[in-house]
Amino acid sequence: MYTRLPHSPSGIGIALVSAAALLCLVATTRLRTMLDLWLGVAMLAGLGDIVITLAANSRFSIGWYVARVASVLASSTVLGVLIWEISHLYRELHTANARLSEFAARDGLTGLYNRRYFDERYPEALARAQASAYPLSLMMVDIDHFKRFNDTLGHLRGDDTLTAVATVLQSSLRRSGDFIARFGGEEFVVVLPDCGAQMASQLAERLRVAVVQRGVAAPFTPAGRVTVSVGIATTLNSELAAPDVLLAQADAALYRAKEAGRNRVAA
Repeated sequence: MYTRLPHSPSGIGIALVSAAALLCLVATTRLRTMLDLWLGVAMLAGLGDIVITLAANSRFSIGWYVARVASVLASSTVLGVLIWEISHLYRELHTANARLSEFAARDGLTGLYNRRYFDERYPEALARAQASAYPLSLMMVDIDHFKRFNDTLGHLRGDDTLTAVATVLQSSLRRSGDFIARFGGEEFVVVLPDCGAQMASQLAERLRVAVVQRGVAAPFTPAGRVTVSVGIATTLNSELAAPDVLLAQADAALYRAKEAGRNRVAA
């Protein structure tokens, strides 16, 4: 049978079909991707298998063994490329999902974490602090006279002010566990794990001064520039505080700071 293969129409037809399939792959894909390239290599190896088999004329000859090796290489190449491509697609999908998760957690204007992220992470951080018996401080930061800023200079300038203040606040946080989120409107909230009342007050004052020193003009305010008011609340090791309770305490402290004249810190 093998001696008749090189001269049989079926053997020649198989070789021609394989060659045509390889040419079609090259013509349609131009081997643009890694998968196309290695499929072409596998098809070329398969074509080589067919040609060597036809030329061998007999089983168990050197040509026959070479054809078998070429066949194994072709199938192994296809399998390896498919595994590589699936792994590559999985890595790309994982990276894309990570980017989407990051975008979903960020405020579109300021780039800070958004309210949804805060609502998820803050109770977790508070629970860890209470389980470990270390303090956690919460700061509510509000831009003073922001409504007048919008009404006087327009919403675009108001957006620029929000972005400037957000940049100052973010750059003032040094510890890896701290995070800041835009709470809503012109309000920001800062979560400070393992941070006592004294340290939180010092950090809040540093934030307030940094905003003043940024020098964003606000001619309609007493200071002539953008300022912030900060309210602080800190958990005590001897008691358990619910997330809403600590948040309400920080908000009440912020109200006291504004009532006392703004551009100040209250606890």
